[in-house]
Amino acid sequence: MDGGRAANGWYVTPVTVTLTTTDTGAGVATLQWRLNGGLWQSYTSPFVVTTERVNLLEYAALDKAANQEAQKFTVFSLDLQNPTSQAVVVQGRSGSNGWYVSPVTLVLDGQDLESGLSHVEYQLDQQPWQTAPGPIELDTEGVHHVAYRALDASGRVDATHTLTVSIDVTPPQIQTTLPHEIIYANISLMGLYTVTDAVSQIMTMTMHLNGEPYPAAQPLRLGENSVAISAINGAGLLAQHTYQIFVRGGQVYLPLINNK
Repeated sequence: MDGGRAANGWYVTPVTVTLTTTDTGAGVATLQWRLNGGLWQSYTSPFVVTTERVNLLEYAALDKAANQEAQKFTVFSLDLQNPTSQAVVVQGRSGSNGWYVSPVTLVLDGQDLESGLSHVEYQLDQQPWQTAPGPIELDTEGVHHVAYRALDASGRVDATHTLTVSIDVTPPQIQTTLPHEIIYANISLMGLYTVTDAVSQIMTMTMHLNGEPYPAAQPLRLGENSVAISAINGAGLLAQHTYQIFVRGGQVYLPLINNK
Protein backbone atom coordinates (compact mmCIF):
# COMPACT_ATOMS: atom_id res chain seq x y z
CA MET A 1 0.00 0.00 0.00
CA ASP A 2 1.25 3.44 -0.90
CA GLY A 3 0.16 6.68 0.77
CA GLY A 4 1.16 9.38 3.22
CA ARG A 5 1.42 7.74 6.60
CA ALA A 6 1.67 9.31 10.03
CA ALA A 7 3.94 7.99 12.76
CA ASN A 8 1.01 6.31 14.53
CA GLY A 9 0.03 4.31 11.43
CA TRP A 10 -2.83 6.41 10.08
CA TYR A 11 -2.76 7.25 6.40
CA VAL A 12 -3.44 10.92 5.71
CA THR A 13 -3.57 10.75 1.91
CA PRO A 14 -5.51 8.39 -0.41
CA VAL A 15 -4.03 4.89 -0.35
CA THR A 16 -3.01 3.05 -3.52
CA VAL A 17 -3.33 -0.72 -3.10
CA THR A 18 -1.24 -3.07 -5.20
CA LEU A 19 -1.88 -6.85 -4.95
CA THR A 20 0.59 -9.43 -6.22
CA THR A 21 0.43 -13.21 -6.26
CA THR A 22 2.43 -16.12 -7.66
CA ASP A 23 1.75 -19.77 -8.33
CA THR A 24 4.51 -22.27 -9.18
CA GLY A 25 2.10 -24.85 -10.51
CA ALA A 26 -0.81 -24.26 -12.83
CA GLY A 27 -0.54 -20.50 -12.56
CA VAL A 28 -2.83 -17.82 -11.17
CA ALA A 29 -6.31 -17.71 -12.59
CA THR A 30 -7.88 -14.83 -10.66
CA LEU A 31 -7.11 -12.52 -7.76
CA GLN A 32 -10.09 -11.05 -5.96
CA TRP A 33 -10.53 -8.45 -3.26
CA ARG A 34 -13.24 -6.67 -1.32
CA LEU A 35 -13.22 -3.64 0.96
CA ASN A 36 -15.13 -3.38 4.24
CA GLY A 37 -17.38 -6.36 3.55
CA GLY A 38 -18.46 -5.17 0.11
CA LEU A 39 -18.75 -7.16 -3.08
CA TRP A 40 -15.82 -9.25 -4.29
CA GLN A 41 -14.05 -7.76 -7.29
CA SER A 42 -11.43 -9.07 -9.67
CA TYR A 43 -8.08 -7.40 -9.32
CA THR A 44 -6.74 -6.08 -12.60
CA SER A 45 -4.61 -3.10 -11.58
CA PRO A 46 -3.74 -1.00 -8.51
CA PHE A 47 -6.77 0.81 -7.03
CA VAL A 48 -7.14 3.83 -4.78
CA VAL A 49 -8.96 3.81 -1.44
CA THR A 50 -10.40 7.10 -0.17
CA THR A 51 -12.81 5.75 2.44
CA GLU A 52 -12.10 7.54 5.72
CA ARG A 53 -12.31 4.95 8.48
CA VAL A 54 -10.53 1.87 9.76
CA ASN A 55 -10.60 -0.13 6.52
CA LEU A 56 -10.66 -3.92 6.20
CA LEU A 57 -9.21 -5.19 2.93
CA GLU A 58 -9.69 -8.90 2.16
CA TYR A 59 -8.11 -10.72 -0.80
CA ALA A 60 -7.54 -14.24 -2.13
CA ALA A 61 -6.19 -15.91 -5.28
CA LEU A 62 -7.46 -18.88 -7.31
CA ASP A 63 -5.11 -20.83 -9.56
CA LYS A 64 -5.91 -22.48 -12.86
CA ALA A 65 -6.24 -25.84 -11.16
CA ALA A 66 -9.08 -24.43 -9.05
CA ASN A 67 -6.99 -24.34 -5.91
CA GLN A 68 -8.30 -21.56 -3.62
CA GLU A 69 -5.85 -19.58 -1.55
CA ALA A 70 -6.74 -19.11 2.11
CA GLN A 71 -8.37 -15.71 2.45
CA LYS A 72 -6.06 -12.98 3.72
CA PHE A 73 -6.76 -9.54 5.07
CA THR A 74 -5.10 -6.31 6.13
CA VAL A 75 -6.40 -3.40 8.17
CA PHE A 76 -5.42 0.22 7.56
CA SER A 77 -6.82 3.52 8.80
CA LEU A 78 -7.42 6.56 6.60
CA ASP A 79 -8.10 10.15 7.66
CA LEU A 80 -8.18 12.80 4.91
CA GLN A 81 -9.84 15.67 6.78
CA ASN A 82 -8.21 18.14 9.12
CA PRO A 83 -9.73 18.52 12.57
CA THR A 84 -11.71 21.65 13.36
CA SER A 85 -11.52 24.01 16.32
CA GLN A 86 -13.39 26.94 17.74
CA ALA A 87 -13.05 29.47 20.54
CA VAL A 88 -15.94 30.54 22.77
CA VAL A 89 -15.95 33.35 25.33
CA VAL A 90 -17.87 31.85 28.25
CA GLN A 91 -17.39 34.69 30.70
CA GLY A 92 -16.71 38.37 30.24
CA ARG A 93 -18.71 41.59 30.42
CA SER A 94 -18.91 43.40 27.09
CA GLY A 95 -18.24 47.11 26.87
CA SER A 96 -18.19 49.33 23.81
CA ASN A 97 -16.34 48.94 20.50
CA GLY A 98 -15.58 45.26 21.06
CA TRP A 99 -13.85 45.79 24.42
CA TYR A 100 -14.46 43.70 27.51
CA VAL A 101 -14.69 45.56 30.81
CA SER A 102 -13.98 42.52 33.00
CA PRO A 103 -11.59 39.55 32.91
CA VAL A 104 -12.42 37.08 30.15
CA THR A 105 -12.67 33.29 30.29
CA LEU A 106 -12.04 31.60 26.95
CA VAL A 107 -12.76 27.96 26.09
CA LEU A 108 -11.08 26.26 23.11
CA ASP A 109 -12.67 23.14 21.67
CA GLY A 110 -12.10 20.85 18.70
CA GLN A 111 -13.60 17.93 16.79
CA ASP A 112 -12.41 15.19 14.47
CA LEU A 113 -14.77 12.61 12.97
CA GLU A 114 -12.22 10.00 11.89
CA SER A 115 -9.04 9.40 13.87
CA GLY A 116 -10.29 11.43 16.82
CA LEU A 117 -9.15 14.65 18.42
CA SER A 118 -5.69 14.65 19.97
CA HIS A 119 -5.67 18.10 21.54
CA VAL A 120 -6.18 21.81 20.96
CA GLU A 121 -3.25 24.16 21.34
CA TYR A 122 -3.02 27.93 21.48
CA GLN A 123 -0.56 30.79 21.27
CA LEU A 124 -1.15 33.91 23.37
CA ASP A 125 0.40 37.20 22.24
CA GLN A 126 3.12 35.51 20.14
CA GLN A 127 4.30 33.33 23.03
CA PRO A 128 5.19 29.65 22.39
CA TRP A 129 2.39 27.24 21.48
CA GLN A 130 0.95 25.27 24.38
CA THR A 131 -1.79 22.73 24.93
CA ALA A 132 -5.04 24.22 26.18
CA PRO A 133 -5.47 22.64 29.64
CA GLY A 134 -9.04 23.86 30.02
CA PRO A 135 -10.60 27.33 30.27
CA ILE A 136 -8.10 30.12 29.60
CA GLU A 137 -8.26 33.11 31.92
CA LEU A 138 -7.34 36.53 30.50
CA ASP A 139 -7.23 39.30 33.09
CA THR A 140 -4.45 41.62 31.90
CA GLU A 141 -5.62 44.89 30.40
CA GLY A 142 -4.79 45.46 26.77
CA VAL A 143 -5.34 43.90 23.34
CA HIS A 144 -4.59 40.16 23.35
CA HIS A 145 -4.07 38.09 20.20
CA VAL A 146 -5.00 34.42 20.56
CA ALA A 147 -4.10 31.89 17.85
CA TYR A 148 -5.44 28.34 18.15
CA ARG A 149 -5.65 25.07 16.21
CA ALA A 150 -6.66 21.43 16.68
CA LEU A 151 -4.58 18.30 16.10
CA ASP A 152 -6.08 14.86 15.54
CA ALA A 153 -4.77 11.37 16.31
CA SER A 154 -3.50 10.91 12.75
CA GLY A 155 -1.27 13.97 13.06
CA ARG A 156 -3.36 16.25 10.86
CA VAL A 157 -3.41 19.87 11.96
CA ASP A 158 -6.26 22.32 11.71
CA ALA A 159 -5.76 25.68 10.00
CA THR A 160 -4.65 28.31 12.50
CA HIS A 161 -7.48 30.56 13.68
CA THR A 162 -7.07 33.90 15.42
CA LEU A 163 -9.12 35.81 17.96
CA THR A 164 -8.60 39.27 19.43
CA VAL A 165 -9.64 39.86 23.03
CA SER A 166 -9.46 43.49 24.22
CA ILE A 167 -9.76 44.13 27.97
CA ASP A 168 -10.05 47.45 29.81
CA VAL A 169 -11.35 47.44 33.37
CA THR A 170 -10.10 50.88 34.44
CA PRO A 171 -12.16 54.07 33.89
CA PRO A 172 -10.43 57.20 32.59
CA GLN A 173 -8.24 59.14 34.99
CA ILE A 174 -9.17 62.76 35.73
CA GLN A 175 -6.55 64.98 37.31
CA THR A 176 -7.02 68.65 38.05
CA THR A 177 -5.32 71.67 39.52
CA LEU A 178 -8.60 73.51 39.97
CA PRO A 179 -8.29 75.64 43.12
CA HIS A 180 -10.88 75.51 45.87
CA GLU A 181 -10.99 79.27 46.07
CA ILE A 182 -10.11 82.06 43.66
CA ILE A 183 -10.36 85.82 43.58
CA TYR A 184 -11.02 86.58 39.96
CA ALA A 185 -14.05 85.18 38.20
CA ASN A 186 -12.70 85.34 34.65
CA ILE A 187 -10.32 82.40 34.98
CA SER A 188 -10.38 79.77 32.18
CA LEU A 189 -10.95 76.24 33.46
CA MET A 190 -9.83 74.44 30.32
CA GLY A 191 -6.13 74.34 31.20
CA LEU A 192 -6.62 73.27 34.79
CA TYR A 193 -7.35 69.57 34.29
CA THR A 194 -6.18 66.55 32.29
CA VAL A 195 -8.11 63.43 31.28
CA THR A 196 -6.14 60.30 30.30
CA ASP A 197 -6.72 56.63 29.56
CA ALA A 198 -3.76 54.33 28.97
CA VAL A 199 -5.66 51.36 27.50
CA SER A 200 -8.65 52.09 25.25
CA GLN A 201 -8.05 55.87 25.06
CA ILE A 202 -10.46 58.76 25.66
CA MET A 203 -13.48 58.90 23.37
CA THR A 204 -15.50 61.79 24.79
CA MET A 205 -15.03 64.42 27.50
CA THR A 206 -17.51 66.99 28.80
CA MET A 207 -17.39 69.79 31.37
CA HIS A 208 -20.36 71.44 33.04
CA LEU A 209 -20.30 74.66 35.05
CA ASN A 210 -23.17 75.00 37.47
CA GLY A 211 -25.18 72.42 35.55
CA GLU A 212 -24.66 73.93 32.10
CA PRO A 213 -22.19 72.97 29.34
CA TYR A 214 -19.04 74.99 29.83
CA PRO A 215 -17.86 77.13 26.92
CA ALA A 216 -14.22 78.15 27.06
CA ALA A 217 -13.48 81.34 29.01
CA GLN A 218 -16.97 81.60 30.51
CA PRO A 219 -16.60 83.64 33.71
CA LEU A 220 -17.49 82.06 37.03
CA ARG A 221 -20.17 83.63 39.16
CA LEU A 222 -19.40 85.07 42.55
CA GLY A 223 -19.80 82.63 45.38
CA GLU A 224 -20.00 78.86 45.06
CA ASN A 225 -19.47 77.24 41.64
CA SER A 226 -19.83 73.58 40.73
CA VAL A 227 -17.53 72.14 38.04
CA ALA A 228 -18.39 68.64 36.77
CA ILE A 229 -16.02 66.74 34.46
CA SER A 230 -17.04 63.50 32.72
CA ALA A 231 -14.97 61.25 30.46
CA ILE A 232 -15.74 58.02 28.57
CA ASN A 233 -13.04 55.75 27.20
CA GLY A 234 -13.10 53.44 24.19
CA ALA A 235 -14.45 50.57 26.26
CA GLY A 236 -17.40 52.67 27.43
CA LEU A 237 -16.18 53.12 31.01
CA LEU A 238 -17.25 56.40 32.58
CA ALA A 239 -15.37 58.62 35.03
CA GLN A 240 -17.06 61.59 36.72
CA HIS A 241 -15.71 64.12 39.17
CA THR A 242 -17.34 67.21 40.62
CA TYR A 243 -15.35 70.08 42.12
CA GLN A 244 -16.48 73.11 44.09
CA ILE A 245 -14.83 76.48 43.49
CA PHE A 246 -15.59 79.52 45.60
CA VAL A 247 -15.13 82.90 43.91
CA ARG A 248 -14.55 85.78 46.28
CA GLY A 249 -14.52 88.36 43.56
CA GLY A 250 -12.01 91.08 42.82
CA GLN A 251 -11.73 94.71 41.88
CA VAL A 252 -13.35 95.56 38.57
CA TYR A 253 -11.57 98.30 36.64
CA LEU A 254 -13.87 100.51 34.54
CA PRO A 255 -12.55 102.22 31.43
CA LEU A 256 -11.70 105.93 31.81
CA ILE A 257 -14.28 108.31 30.36
CA ASN A 258 -13.04 111.40 28.56
CA ASN A 259 -15.26 114.38 29.57
CA LYS A 260 -13.68 116.94 27.27
